[in-house]
Amino acid sequence: MGDVADTLSPLIVWALGFWVALMAILPLGHVTALRTGLALPLLGLAIAVAVKQAGWQSISKVPGLAIWLALLTWCGLSAWWSPAPDVTWSKFRFDLLIPFLAYVAAYHMGRFSGAPKYLLLGPLVGTALLAALSLFAWLPIPEWIKAETQFGTYAPMPFWYPGVGEASAYSVLLFGPLLAWWVVARRESSAIATWGPALAFVAVLAIIVASNRRNALVVLLLSTPLFFVLFGRDGKPLSRKLIGGLCAAFLLAAALVAGFFEYGARERMSPEQRSALAPNTSAALILIRAEPRPKLWAYYLEKATQHPWRGVGFGRTVPAVFYDTKSDQTLASYDAHAATHAHNLALNWVLQTGVIGLAIFATLLIAVARRAWRKRTSSRDHRLLACAVIATIFAMLLRNMTDDFLVYGIAIMFWAMLGVMLGLLDRRLPFDRN
Repeated sequence: MGDVADTLSPLIVWALGFWVALMAILPLGHVTALRTGLALPLLGLAIAVAVKQAGWQSISKVPGLAIWLALLTWCGLSAWWSPAPDVTWSKFRFDLLIPFLAYVAAYHMGRFSGAPKYLLLGPLVGTALLAALSLFAWLPIPEWIKAETQFGTYAPMPFWYPGVGEASAYSVLLFGPLLAWWVVARRESSAIATWGPALAFVAVLAIIVASNRRNALVVLLLSTPLFFVLFGRDGKPLSRKLIGGLCAAFLLAAALVAGFFEYGARERMSPEQRSALAPNTSAALILIRAEPRPKLWAYYLEKATQHPWRGVGFGRTVPAVFYDTKSDQTLASYDAHAATHAHNLALNWVLQTGVIGLAIFATLLIAVARRAWRKRTSSRDHRLLACAVIATIFAMLLRNMTDDFLVYGIAIMFWAMLGVMLGLLDRRLPFDRN
């Protein structure tokens, strides 16, 4: 890490190394064991850094810690009434416990590391790797890295490609931090500040277009104006001229998104289906009319009312086991993946942990957003980070209203990004530019 070693203690340098490595591999597929192998040492090193600089009491300062512990307790207890306790415990470890540990570690890294730019380096490396893998949606792929598994693309993809849903979910979680970086970089004159954010945005868009996920485009279309409306003009109300510019930019972006919708819809069709389209017929509208999710949601909502308070056990696939959805031919007729889960984050939480679990989860998100928003008045950088936190939460929720990707690496990514931004918000020293 070059000059970092000259100014930071070896403990912090090691912690930053594990952080960069973990965040770089999060978007990749087939690396679950490696994620765990990096997350646990990172937690130990991050806590050691925090204890060394602020004592053991710093552990209790983690935002939303009590709510987190309540959520972990409730989801752990659900193993008692789960139809598949082994599945519940497995999902508990990988989808909740490790993301929680990553959140705690990331918070301490943001608060005590003293090297903010290296905290963004890991996600940027991960985005570059995922963008490189996504290019094979258009390029021929060498046989030695081709995977037989289908990832939701018509073209073969590399073994480490995570799948279209996961790829797009990862990319939208970075958009809030990238917008904050872009605003900061505009005040600097270095080549990295000039080209870095632009290249990162291009990589994110390449991932989304390659994955052909309509919802991800909507997330970017709505989360970007949300970020700037919250940020204002250095904390001041937006001028009419700027509002007009933002509206024009939004309309242009909406037109581009509509074009991508049509392009993506046609890409999903077979050559025979495309050739059979009548002139001036929209493939996007045809797919929207045939969308199976409303029927799927109604089916699972009826199931959720059978155990509304405590659910049937934590784990995205546990309700499918409890209700034996694979044998339901009506559900299978909706979609090939309908039997797996409800394809909606909130509905999945009710199915798994009931209204109680959903309420705890929602309370945790609200607590994190409130903590960030209260810090916005400290400085311009604090306001940027606070807006990035809220935009990230908004993007996660919107992306997961038509599916549920808050599992495995995406869950780690989401909570780690929130944790590191909250840690930076709680720093006692001004932000440096290192």
